[in-house]
Amino acid sequence: MSIYASRYAAVREFEQKQEYLENLKEETGIDGYMMSDRGYEEIFGKYGKARETVLLMALLVSVVLIVSENIGIETSTGTKYIVNAASGKNTVKVKRIVASLVLCIVLYVLVYGIDMIHLRSYYGMSYTDAPLMSLTFMRDCGFYITVGTFMIIRLIVRLIAMLITFAVTYVLCSRFSEVRGRVVSVLLMAAVIVLVAVMGNVSIW
Repeated sequence: MSIYASRYAAVREFEQKQEYLENLKEETGIDGYMMSDRGYEEIFGKYGKARETVLLMALLVSVVLIVSENIGIETSTGTKYIVNAASGKNTVKVKRIVASLVLCIVLYVLVYGIDMIHLRSYYGMSYTDAPLMSLTFMRDCGFYITVGTFMIIRLIVRLIAMLITFAVTYVLCSRFSEVRGRVVSVLLMAAVIVLVAVMGNVSIW
């Protein structure tokens, strides 16, 4: 009975998909692809939300730590005052910002590079040139773009979120002393965790 049930489920899924694509063509003019939703539901659908939320939280918290610790070490050791006297305040700031930013970007590439390789090996990423609304769980998104473009935009959104976190952390932590700076960094990490958790449940990005 289980064999027949699984075969019926497969046929039924095909029929439902075909009906969906026909309706999509009539309503939007989009020629959707006959493709399974399952892999992409794990990649950026409802089944991947927990993974994506944890990854983004870890990345942004790490960015806050990198920037705040870099500023905190220079303040506590007095390094910035010595270097300021030798080469000028602006030069020191630029070097500090560039060094921290490069480290954060490398971290971003590692986190999402490994994640994409892992997802590709487990679920595959076929039909990236298919219209996004070929996926039934994206039928209400309203975006006339391909699956591949959507995935690239999502990565860019995460990069922008990281850069904003970097800038906010730098500005706030630079304005406070060592102890207050650490308090600010803790508050920023808490705010990042809450914001990512909330956005992960309400946003498709």
